[in-house]
Amino acid sequence: MYFIFICQPLTEEEVSVTVNNRKLWSVHLHCLSQQVQEMIRILATSTCQPLQLVLRRVCWQLSDLSSASAIMVARYTERNHSNPDLGTVPKTSGIHVCFFTSGVY
Repeated sequence: MYFIFICQPLTEEEVSVTVNNRKLWSVHLHCLSQQVQEMIRILATSTCQPLQLVLRRVCWQLSDLSSASAIMVARYTERNHSNPDLGTVPKTSGIHVCFFTSGVY
């Protein structure tokens, strides 16, 4: 995780803009919650460690965005642990994911 260290505190306007941006992103992602959960479900089945690390980071950032986003990620996690069959990609899903790597792991 990256932090930006500043010598002076944020102004009220900067805090307000930041909070509003986080709320807007949360609302945009909430509308796509089914697609985000499907993306997490598909990528969670990967055995590629760099991809797993990126997915963990994305889930962490989504959860940190707002409580609604955290619930979205937690719902997938809860469903996946209660039903292991959800962790597999069905052959009829119609979703094809291709990853191109440089061969360096």
